[in-house]
Formats: sequence, C-alpha cells, structure tokens
Amino acid sequence: MKKQPTKYSYFFYFLVFNLCFFAFQAGLLYVHNASFIGGMVLPAIAWEQILATASIHFILYLLLSSFQTFLLLGILRRPWNPYSADQWLIIIWLLCVCVVLSANSYYFPLSAFSKLLSPPIPSWLIVTIFTISSLAVSALILNSLFYKPHRYLLGLVITIIIVWIFNTRSEEIALPLPSSKPNVIFMGIDSLSPESVNAKNMPFFSQLINNSTQFTNAISPLARTYPAWTSILTGLYAKHHHAEENLVAKSMVKSQDSIAWRLKKAGYLTIFSTDDRRFNSIDKEFGFHKIIGPKTGVNDVLLGTFNDFPLSNLLINFRISTWLFPFNYSNRASFFSYYPQTYSAKLEDELSHKIQRFPVFLAVHFTLPHWPYAWAESQPEQVNNEFSLQKRETLYQQSLQRIDKQFQSFFIYLQQRNYFENCLLIILSDHGEVLYYPNSRLTNYYNYQGKGPNRFAEYLKRNTATELNKSAGHGSDILSPMQYHSVLAFRIYQDGKSTTKPRQINTRVALIDLAPTILDFLHLNTTVKMDGISLLPAILNPLATLPKRIFFIESGIFPNQLLSKKKSMEIGKHFYNVNPVSGELEIKPEKMKAVSEQKLYGILSDNWILALYPDTKTYVPVIQNLVTGSWIDDLDSDFAKSTPAMQMYQQMVQFYGSELFLPLP
Repeated sequence: MKKQPTKYSYFFYFLVFNLCFFAFQAGLLYVHNASFIGGMVLPAIAWEQILATASIHFILYLLLSSFQTFLLLGILRRPWNPYSADQWLIIIWLLCVCVVLSANSYYFPLSAFSKLLSPPIPSWLIVTIFTISSLAVSALILNSLFYKPHRYLLGLVITIIIVWIFNTRSEEIALPLPSSKPNVIFMGIDSLSPESVNAKNMPFFSQLINNSTQFTNAISPLARTYPAWTSILTGLYAKHHHAEENLVAKSMVKSQDSIAWRLKKAGYLTIFSTDDRRFNSIDKEFGFHKIIGPKTGVNDVLLGTFNDFPLSNLLINFRISTWLFPFNYSNRASFFSYYPQTYSAKLEDELSHKIQRFPVFLAVHFTLPHWPYAWAESQPEQVNNEFSLQKRETLYQQSLQRIDKQFQSFFIYLQQRNYFENCLLIILSDHGEVLYYPNSRLTNYYNYQGKGPNRFAEYLKRNTATELNKSAGHGSDILSPMQYHSVLAFRIYQDGKSTTKPRQINTRVALIDLAPTILDFLHLNTTVKMDGISLLPAILNPLATLPKRIFFIESGIFPNQLLSKKKSMEIGKHFYNVNPVSGELEIKPEKMKAVSEQKLYGILSDNWILALYPDTKTYVPVIQNLVTGSWIDDLDSDFAKSTPAMQMYQQMVQFYGSELFLPLP
C-alpha cells in the first residue's frame, strides 16, 4: 500500500522548490550585475555579514515553505477536492510566486526582476496578476484558518502583534528640555545648485531660503560629498584636512579638527544623519555621539546592490529590516528599494528617542537628488542605463520635487518639537549638479580668444567623454560653475522667531567658512587654524562687508569620465581595498599620488578662473572671465597676458606646493 505523504514531506517539497527559485534569482543577479569591488579580496568581517544575510534569506524561505504547507494542509482536508495533492502543491507554490513577483514589480519597478517583466508585460496586467493571486492566496488562508481556528488563529494574532510592534513608531510629540545655549542645525541637500531651485520644482525650499539670509555665490572647494562635509566641519581645504576624495582611508583624515568635538566639550549632543553613507563616511571620529543612517562598509556596495530579491524586497521598508537588511534599509544608494518616507521615519523616530534635552548639534544630509536621480517609485524606462549622461532631466526634476516634500516634512518635525526655539539654522547643499546640456561647461568656440587650433577641445576629445561646452555631474569639472555652486542660507531663531532678515549677499564665500561662523556665533575661541572666515558679521549687520578673497577649487577622481560597470570594476580593483578591521572600503594609500595627478585644479579670483587640466607630462591651462565668458588655453597669448593668469598660477603653486604640479606648456 502506498504510503501517504506527511506534512513534513509537503514542507520539504515546498522548501526545495523555493530554494531552487532563490538559486535562480541569485544566478540572474550575478550575471546581470557588476560591482566595482568585484575583483577585491574580502576580509572575514565582510564574509560574516554576507553569510548572515544569506541565513536570513534561508529563514525567510523556511517561513514561506511553512506558510505554503499550512495552505496545502487546509485544502487537502476538504472533501470536495477537485485536484490531487501534487497538483495543489504546484498551484499553491505558483500562486505564491505570482504574489511575490507581481508585488515586487508593483512596489519596486527598478528591481532586476521587475525589469524582466516590464515592459514585455504591461503594468495593468501586473496589477491584475497581483490582485487575482493575492485574492486566491487570501481565500486559501481563510480556508485553513476556518478549518481549525483554535490552532491557527492564535498564531496569526501573535504574528500580527509582532509585525505591529516592529513597524510602529511613536507619534507622541516629545519636547526636549530647553537650554540657554542655542541649538546648531545643518539641513543639507545633496547635488543641488542654487540655479536649480525655483518655486515650481521646490516651492517650500525656495520660499524658505528666500526668507533667509542667503549667500548667492557660495562654492564647494571640492564638489564631492565626503570632502565637502569634512570642509564644512573643519573649516579647512581638502589639502589641509586630507579628505581629498570620497573613501579616503579614515586614518589619513584630520577628523580631530571637526567642530563637533568642540561642541561636544561645550555640552552639546552631537548627531550626524544621512540616507547615503556609501561615499560619505562621516562617522563618530568627527566628534559625533550618534550617527543615524544605513550601515556602512564594503557590504553597503555588495549587499546594498545585490540584495535585490523579490521576497526580501517586500520587507525592506519595514522597521524590522533595520536588523534584517541594515545595508538596504533607508539607504538611498540602494536606489531600487529606497522610499524617502522610510528614511524620514527612521530619522524622526531616532531623534524622538535620543534627544531628551537641548542643546543639540544636528547635521542632516538628504541625498535624493544624487545620481542616478532615481528611487523605488521611478520607472525603468526613465532610468534605462543609470550610467548614461543623456535624458536625465525628468528624473532629476522629479527628485527635486520629492526632496522638497521630504525636507518640508522634517522642517515641520523640528518646528513642532521646539528645535527652532533658540537656534542657528544653516540650510545648504554640499555641492551643485549639472546635466549634460550645452553650456553646462562655460567654454565654447564663440568666446574662444585664440586664433590657432583649440588645444583644450582636442584634449577633451582625447581624454574625456565630454564635449567642449558640455559637462555633467559634480566634482568632475571646474569650468562648470553649477557643479561647485552651493546653496547657503542662515536663520537665527530667538524665542521661536527668526531674527534674520530676508536678504541676499553676493560676495563669494565657501563651505570652509561655516565652521568658523558657528564658533563665532557660540563665542567659542579656537586654537586650530582654519582656512575659512566667520560670516557672522555679514549675517547680523546688513552694512558689514566681507573681504574679497581668492578660493582654490579642485575636482574629484576621474574627472569628465563616462563610467560603465566594466570600467567601474577595473577602477575598483586598481584603486581600492577593504579595511580588514572595519570592513570599510578605502582608497589604497599608495594610490593617493595617482589620484592627485589626474585631478583638475583651479583658482577663483574676482571674475576670473584659472583651471589646470592634466595632460601627458604637462597641464592644459584655461583662463576664463566668468562674466563675459571669454577664455583661452594659451597663456602666452595677448589675451592671457591681459589677465591675472600668471599671478593666479603662482598663488596656486604657493598654496599646493610646486611638487604637486606638472610644468605649464
């Protein structure tokens, strides 16, 4: 007589099916994805985190198999069964797969598995499949529950309670205890130039800065997030704080010069928060008590990119994923699964529990407008190839509209909790952003003052992926002002009201001026020499004038290059390694000289900019008037001799040191 299968047999079959399904997903992700750390040797700490994540996926499929077995047993106990046990097993498994894949496609259209279904399968059909399969699974659940309710209802209630506890945050407004010392708050947005802000795309943000004391000509000396924030916190140029690129080894950076240490000693609770730490490794070594954001390390790139499985994606924006998937939860770099409201909820929830009293030094950096400009709600046809320079306008504008709402929501949160009762509020962007359009680089043939061959245009064709008057991104070019132009506005609050008047100050300033401004505002003397100056006199007194200064600017690594997955992997293998202790991704210290050699360097003086582009054993120099647009790449020409080009070059040599520079032609 044939032996009747047991519930354990059914569970085993479901588990085998599910694990085969998972193996198929993993193989597909491996084939279709590539990472710039793909060729690196990973330390034990990275493998431990990978194994832990793999174990979580295995447990999820164990739970799914148990759930499917529960559905199958419920239907097999019905006397009117039209199908065999094997047929029901396949039907239930396929229904669950349909629910998972269609839900993943609906909520995460940029997921690798969503792209497999769309556009071949239209969105309306995906929604239909999701609806029908969900209703069918719901009917099977009710069938199983009503068969033996005394056994299963308790389990269902317990499951609902656990999910509710893990995903519920307190809505109670907790007001921290006041202090005679003012709060100091940074509210920053990534990749936002002042030229991109208007009442149409950012109505709240636009109104806020227009009603503040605004510096209309603020610059980021190095338009990359980690160097920019290090300059904000130290008041130093990258040459002096040594964070000359994202992912510089922390041991090389002068994080001890951060003003957060000074404020910490003065009794401030210091907190830094961001939703993207992949290339912004600001951490507690800068003097912060608390860091709020996704988990950082090499697995931010590995797991944050590859952890794109339909079943786990459905959990990724629940609070329980803070523990289950810490490299994906509230991580803007994991753009396929990032919802802005998830990060906002995490930020507000943690602040509600961590800040019991003032004063507080709080720096919050929102990164939604950062490349690739897409997030979970974006459509695949808009993103296409995320490495492309073309057709990014719609995505970028949508990100500005969405960040305006996210920024407003957090501003209201702070307002309701009396953060602005006594406060210095600084609204900023760490750098600007340009899209690949004509005149995104200011050089063009019309304003060229030479008569012979245009050496700069030939250089760009030979060494870059850009044209003479086109550039893209940030930190990739220093003849593209929107890349290094920063939003900068101040508000001083007393008794909950802003005492600063709506005003625009046109004098050129820089992010290096923020640290000395804060120390001046708090009457804290500093023994550390800073490159910036205090802007407080101009903020407080409309009649005060700021001195005109020269400013040094430089690009990030690999300027004006068009990256691809293959090229990223080559760069990663050559320039980066993984710290075996912390598990963090770092530029190899011995490669820092190579980083410096291929950077662009420049100087701003009044209306002039001198930019140096490294060529073979020399530089291509470009001197340009920022008002008229006139420029030339030959410093021996009559036009160049009528400019302060040579004086500016000598100032650069004096600042950086002659050993850094190649000779001029």
